[in-house]
Amino acid sequence: MYIWADGIYFNIRMEHNRTCILVLLGATESGEKEILAIADGYRESEQSWISLLLDLQSRGWTVPPKLAIGDGAMVYKLGQGSHRGFQRLNGSELMRDVIAGVVDEDGVIKSAA
Repeated sequence: MYIWADGIYFNIRMEHNRTCILVLLGATESGEKEILAIADGYRESEQSWISLLLDLQSRGWTVPPKLAIGDGAMVYKLGQGSHRGFQRLNGSELMRDVIAGVVDEDGVIKSAA
C-alpha cells in the first residue's frame, strides 16, 4: 500500500483558527485507490495527524505502508514518532532517484540494485 497524506483547505472560515480536511489516500501495487481516512484538523498539527492515524488503526488498519507521501512538516514529525513508514522526499531527491533508476516511468519504486 502506498499512502498520500494532505490537508485540504476550503474558503470557508467558521472560526478564528482555520481548520482543514485531513485526507489519507491509499493505492495498491495493482493501482486500486481508496480513501483511507478523512477528518477535520490542523494541517501542521502533529496531534491532528496522529489522531487520524490512531483512528485508522483502531478501525483495523495493520498494514504498514511501503511509501507514504505528504508535505514536509507533517511527514517529518510523523517520521520521528512510531509511524516510521512516513519519509520526506523533496523534488530534487525524487528526480535524483528517477535518474538513478529507483523510480520507473510509471512512478513505481523499485530496487536500485
